[in-house]
Amino acid sequence: MNTFATTISPDSFLNIGSVSPVYFPASTYRVQLNHTFTFKDLQAQIPYLSQLGISTIYAAPITTSSKDSAHGYDVTDFTAINPQIGTLEQLKELSAVLKQHNMSWVQDIVPNHMCFSTENIRLMDVLERGNHSSYYRFFDINWEHPDSLGKLIIPTLGTDIDAAIESGDIHVAFTDTGFSLMYFETGYPISITAYPVLISLLENKHIHEDFVREIKTYLDQAATASFEAFKKFKTEFSEKIKNDDNYSLEAEWLTKKCNKDKHILKALVLQQYYSLVHWKTSDSKMNYRRFFTINNLICLRMEEESVFNEYHSLTAYLYKENIIQGVRVDHIDGLYDPKQYLQRLRNLLGEHCYIIAEKILEYNEDFAKDWNIEGTSGYEFLSFTNRVLTDQQGAEEIRSEYFDFIQRHEHYDDMVYEKKHTFLYDHMQGELDNLMTLINQLHVLPAGTDQKVFRKSLAVFMAAFPIYRIYPDRLPLIPEAFKIVETAYNIAIQHEPTLKATLHIIKNLFEYDEEQCDQKLTFIRKLMQFTGPLAAKGVEDTTFYIYNPLISHNEVGDAPCELGISIDSFHDKMLSRLANNPYSLNATSTHDTKRGEDARMRINVLSHLQTEWKVLLHQWHQENNGFIQHINDQPAPSLNDEYFIYQSLIGAFPENMLVTDEFITRTKNFVVKALKEAKVHTNYTQANDTYEHACTEFISSVLDSGHAFLKTFVPFVEKAIKYGAAYSLAQTIIKITAPGIPDIYQGSELWDISYVDPDNRRPVDYSFRKDLLAKIQSMENDRTKLLNFISQNRFIGAEKLFATWQLLELRNDLQDVFLFGTYTPVSVTSETGKKVIAYVRSYQNKHVLVIIPVGFEVAGETYSQRSWKDMIAQLPDGLPDKWMNVFTAETYPILKSITVAAACKTFPVAVFKSVQ
Repeated sequence: MNTFATTISPDSFLNIGSVSPVYFPASTYRVQLNHTFTFKDLQAQIPYLSQLGISTIYAAPITTSSKDSAHGYDVTDFTAINPQIGTLEQLKELSAVLKQHNMSWVQDIVPNHMCFSTENIRLMDVLERGNHSSYYRFFDINWEHPDSLGKLIIPTLGTDIDAAIESGDIHVAFTDTGFSLMYFETGYPISITAYPVLISLLENKHIHEDFVREIKTYLDQAATASFEAFKKFKTEFSEKIKNDDNYSLEAEWLTKKCNKDKHILKALVLQQYYSLVHWKTSDSKMNYRRFFTINNLICLRMEEESVFNEYHSLTAYLYKENIIQGVRVDHIDGLYDPKQYLQRLRNLLGEHCYIIAEKILEYNEDFAKDWNIEGTSGYEFLSFTNRVLTDQQGAEEIRSEYFDFIQRHEHYDDMVYEKKHTFLYDHMQGELDNLMTLINQLHVLPAGTDQKVFRKSLAVFMAAFPIYRIYPDRLPLIPEAFKIVETAYNIAIQHEPTLKATLHIIKNLFEYDEEQCDQKLTFIRKLMQFTGPLAAKGVEDTTFYIYNPLISHNEVGDAPCELGISIDSFHDKMLSRLANNPYSLNATSTHDTKRGEDARMRINVLSHLQTEWKVLLHQWHQENNGFIQHINDQPAPSLNDEYFIYQSLIGAFPENMLVTDEFITRTKNFVVKALKEAKVHTNYTQANDTYEHACTEFISSVLDSGHAFLKTFVPFVEKAIKYGAAYSLAQTIIKITAPGIPDIYQGSELWDISYVDPDNRRPVDYSFRKDLLAKIQSMENDRTKLLNFISQNRFIGAEKLFATWQLLELRNDLQDVFLFGTYTPVSVTSETGKKVIAYVRSYQNKHVLVIIPVGFEVAGETYSQRSWKDMIAQLPDGLPDKWMNVFTAETYPILKSITVAAACKTFPVAVFKSVQ
């Protein structure tokens, strides 16, 4: 059992040494709840997670989302629990079970967007009632768009509107929700502006007056009733029509009349509060803000207090009822004013609530100091750890070999700019035009500014923006923010020097102007809502699938341009983390990572095996040359994609070395997604099936047991797995003991070698994990037997599971050390150049010493006295001299220093706690 960082009652939160009244998790365990893993399923796993030492469930969104949603970010009703996950009563029962285990709950919420779906009844209310709907300004829709005045653009058709009408793909029907405009099986409510067309047809036919009267009453209600009242009336109206034979016949006649006469149907279509257009229109024209460029996710005007209050009503209830104790805010960068939003959230939930935000920080970017929250969801930690567990020199040799292999040399920063700029013009021209409309409405441009040149310059500036966004709440900007603007300006000039004068106008928009500060701020804030999505799509979802020297660094929060950092640099980052955001999560795998945390470690090992990798890379290329097809005289897969496939296979290859049909299928699905994201040979809008098929056939061929490739690939992967296991263990130790709160993605207490989503959302085998943990814990009092067992079962992840359990228990016992303690780097002297990450965590008279050798097994060495006797960890002054090794349970003195050989003689890493 475990004791955690808080008594769960919100009236009695942890207050160690009067440091802070905020509730803090000791650790989090991310779970993906959906129709395949419900509240009841999770409840069954709580005893296991408690035994593992987890303090807090960290749940994906649980509000109602689109039917069978795998992830829950496509919210359709923010006021209700997703019925496919469970009920509110079941959630309360689950909460009670958590409290019995001294556990708590952090809930992921999605304030930026909702699903654009007929299941979204508030959005459908807008489509039907237009400005009579109380949700008319709820969604981020530009109703004054010059090309669609008063109409919401819905990019859903597979052809143009006339062709869809003529073919009958668009037709009128009477459904459970009333008169609807159908596109195939999707029904949009007929807007009240179109009902005069229907009434005119009925009156001309001299239909029964009662039916016409019912429709007119419906119109009166639509124009005046509240959302809830109209929802009820709408249901009653539909039931009345269905249950009355005469009314049903008249409704049927009316729909047939509309569908038979295409002129009537066209007139009806044109009277809607929405405009159905070809789905590709969204690349060039949009009047609602999307999440990234996903048409079926519509953003909200969360800056409006009324929107904020209604949207968070369920969240507030769950917190008030002590069902949840914290929240994680999804996509904070999408909001118009993140600082204002977070302050409102803090005011709503109170000072005790643990609040973090999903914020992707660049390597040298700091967490916003004026956000009144506890921290981030931890992508920056992933980057720091991933880099320190990569050999810098070996990685640079791999980069050089990569350029030789693909037969071209590309600069990463130039590629990022080019991909962002291309993506903007290919898929976000509508957003760019909307920014142009806004800036003209605000009248902040100098007289005579050339519109076409300014639009071109704005696109260049957006592509050149070096981070996701800044957070202006006043002018002049804080120096750090303006420095980012100047950097973007300078990068833009480097790429388009002829636009310097206009780019200077853009830079001036970020400068103080006594007369136009409000107008400038309005434009800057709106602009920042699009620089983030552009960065995500141009970098994470494009460049990260093209620039491939060491793909373990093509990761959210990380970057493949900097392959590795020194241990001293890592210590600097941890000290900064302790000072600035010590309560952020320490994430290593998430639902958004490109590959599992242990797959990354395997690939990182290539930085130590660079010579062997180089030889085998060329050997494999020659062996597999016969499987490479040629399309228009170009290889398929290309050299770059072939290289990417080999590294991907190293990261994800099964530990038992068995190539199953399931693994081949998973790999093919992943590679096709990667090819589409890269947008070089194929993409989502213009699929190149021939190229995709050539690549999947290549995968089938090279993984055929009868081919020579596996004869050399399998031994190399076995080596990568062995050495990668040491890195994975190091990563786990750092995650749980360094500044921050450890976050474990579902199932990754054992090996996580998954591909990108949806592969990383596959069901977790909890029975296997539960049984393995029970076996490990049964040997707790016989450490010799236990350590021998986990060594023998290292290939299934027993070592990682053991270390996770032991260190989570340590955190639970020494909460104050890890939450509020200092971080002191430990100097390690060495004559051989071997590397060791070592540090001490201290709070008052409690201390934890961590010693992690890095890369030792790659040289084929063990912790013998011969090979490690020169490695000495020099402890800081003022520490006690009696310590217990957490993994071996041995207690012995450490006076001022300890050799790595002594510290790690029976386990690959060492964590000591001071003994009173």
